[in-house]
Amino acid sequence: MFFDFFLIACRNISRRRLRSWLTMVGIFIGIAAVFTLVSLGNGFEKALIDEFEKMGTDKLFVQPGKGFFSTPGSLKNVLSDYDLELIKKVKGVETAAGMNYKIARIEFKDISKYSWVIGISTDPEEKKLLFEMQNFKVAKGRELESSDKYKILIGAQIAKGLTFDKEVDLRNTIKIDGIDFKVVGILESMGNPQDDQTMYIPLKTEKEIFGEGENLDYIMAKTSFNADQDRVAADIMKTLRREKGVREGDENFNVQTSAQLIESFNTVLNIVTVALISIAAISIVVGAVGITNTMYTAVLERTGEIGIMKAIGAKNSDILTIFLIESGILGMMGGLIGVLIGVGIGKLVEVIVKTALLIDYITPEITVGLILGSLAFAFVIGAVSGTMPARQASKMHPVNALRSK
Repeated sequence: MFFDFFLIACRNISRRRLRSWLTMVGIFIGIAAVFTLVSLGNGFEKALIDEFEKMGTDKLFVQPGKGFFSTPGSLKNVLSDYDLELIKKVKGVETAAGMNYKIARIEFKDISKYSWVIGISTDPEEKKLLFEMQNFKVAKGRELESSDKYKILIGAQIAKGLTFDKEVDLRNTIKIDGIDFKVVGILESMGNPQDDQTMYIPLKTEKEIFGEGENLDYIMAKTSFNADQDRVAADIMKTLRREKGVREGDENFNVQTSAQLIESFNTVLNIVTVALISIAAISIVVGAVGITNTMYTAVLERTGEIGIMKAIGAKNSDILTIFLIESGILGMMGGLIGVLIGVGIGKLVEVIVKTALLIDYITPEITVGLILGSLAFAFVIGAVSGTMPARQASKMHPVNALRSK
């Protein structure tokens, strides 16, 4: 019986092909937009989790400000070398290291730019932690050593000539605020243009040339094996509050675990995704109104047909089911087209981002569940949109319906 209803619905849709296509436009535009946003969001979330897994789950992040998304270097005189030593002494902390960020004027062969310069520790243990957390890998040359002063590590895009329009190689000289630095190492690409166009110099040298004194912009810590990260983070906060003489809630610094950091990123990502999907939902609403209008028109056109069906024994529920299936198919067909368009847009975004922006981690995560969920959602939207016309058709009196034939 249901299969027969399905065939009747398909036949009715095929008889009004142009109208059906126009009806589906709003649905497939909306579904395409939602599918693209969700798949890209899922892909970014997966890439983020993968990066944190590479970094390890035993890391803590300490920086000025109330949240992790404070601009590096925007708050000075909050963290210091003394704070770093205090953190190292907290129970459960295996080691810790500090970093400083600075946007500086850099020059190479008479070409001047402004770029991030980061001061990193050259102490073997601290440097090992920083390389592990930042996923640094030297592709050519060597790491910075404790005896280095005016030496520099450069990102992959700088070496390829994407910063100065000229390739930079080992033993070349780059000026930072007028001071010569010799290139001793080139890092592998990290898939992020900002990271790949950053320069790294010894932390002591960075403090000297920029007058940072004992200040630090950022501290990273590694917890001991099996240590409770939340407990260690709480102890670090308590230690720093006591040292700086601030009460709980008045801190101008924060400590986050890896799990909290992932949650922070996901919260921001979810807010952005929901906002964009809400905009895309306008198109779905328009499509739903179109389906409702189409189904009301279909009811008027087929009044006589409804009368005949009722006269030969069709129940109200049979008429209701036929029209609901028909409107649901309209929605699902629009959803199918939207999914196909969404897959294409997602892949196009991936290619554009990789080729134009050189970012490797914007990849759509397309799953069977997402596809089936999108189709089911589109079917439900169509069926719900056709509910009122279907009820009107099912409640027609057979005699009145036959008179209109």
